Amino acid sequence: MNKLLDGSRVDGDDQFRIELQRTDNNAFVEAFTTTGSNDVVTDNTTTVTTLTEGVNYTVSEQIINGNLLDYQTTYTCSNATTGTDVVFSSGEMPVNADGTRRTFAINNVSYGDEITCNVTNTPSQYTFSGTVFNDNGGISSNDKFDTSSTFTGNSAYFNGIYDRSVESGINDINVQIRLTNCSDTTYATTSINEEGKYSFSFPSNFISVGQSGCVVQDEPNEWTYSVDTTANEIPITITEGNYTYDNLNFGEVQINNTALVLEKQQYVHDCSATLNYSSILDNETDPSLGFSEVTAKVDPGQCIAYKITATNRGNIVLNNIVISDTLQKEGVDGATVTSTLADAISTADGFATDRAIGYNGTITTQPFSLNKEAPRSFYFNTQYGTSNSNTP
Repeated sequence: MNKLLDGSRVDGDDQFRIELQRTDNNAFVEAFTTTGSNDVVTDNTTTVTTLTEGVNYTVSEQIINGNLLDYQTTYTCSNATTGTDVVFSSGEMPVNADGTRRTFAINNVSYGDEITCNVTNTPSQYTFSGTVFNDNGGISSNDKFDTSSTFTGNSAYFNGIYDRSVESGINDINVQIRLTNCSDTTYATTSINEEGKYSFSFPSNFISVGQSGCVVQDEPNEWTYSVDTTANEIPITITEGNYTYDNLNFGEVQINNTALVLEKQQYVHDCSATLNYSSILDNETDPSLGFSEVTAKVDPGQCIAYKITATNRGNIVLNNIVISDTLQKEGVDGATVTSTLADAISTADGFATDRAIGYNGTITTQPFSLNKEAPRSFYFNTQYGTSNSNTP
């Protein structure tokens, strides 16, 4: 029986004890405890031991001074004698429920068997990995106004989940991924590869059980995939016995594949004092008959009512949306054409209420959330005048 170490001890004074026992009565047969430090292992071999024919044996390992779960343990056994019934396998050495002992079995020993087993410990490593991916659900269309089932019927589109069967990683070496303490300390930084993948590996004494960290994505200042479908910071908490933290993925889409679709229509009228937004027809070809995407000439003194409809075609709730619109003020034929609010904005319209009648400038909505396929419309009414003396 031999004890091997692939790498250096997690703690310099960790030692390993190997025991050989009969399985039927737990009778002690042989044992040794290693000596040495760091990557040097001494006193790591049993003497030649005679086993009883037809008896099953258990080989177990414990650790002295350290934590057995800080190591991955494998075993391999060979028999110099062929044609016998001895049964053993090789691979990872199973650990008991409380993580203090690993064991494997040697069964049906026959007369003349010459068995040698190597038990190898490799210091465990923490691995943090993931992919920066295009969360477009595999849709080839880049129509930013399409609210059809092409988008709404695709459960993989804009859902914050890396659906590997239809979505791909993003190739951009300018994307940086950092492992941090969720504050001002960065432990390591790496770039994504051509498949959008990244990975960090650290020895098991790098971070303590219960400690928290964050994986942070730093995007380029100018980037094609400018819309996030996941947060740019993923928190992690280290748990006992867990060394692999994968699927720490970051979802992105290009601007034309964003989930938020905005449609703006206008209705030209003679400044009716009894304007009722809900009674105005939608999607007309003539903006004087109802809300329309068609532009039309507006005479000074006329009014234009606007309808902005926001639709979420993605598969996650969109939060803290704010829509802004700037009322016109521009030079036309030597005069200044100014658009001003014709009616006071009410809270029910969803816009900020600090803009009075006659205001010219930017109006914004209150922050709002939007569920999938639950459109919300916002209305406001303006009046056009032509003058060189109008002021905001």
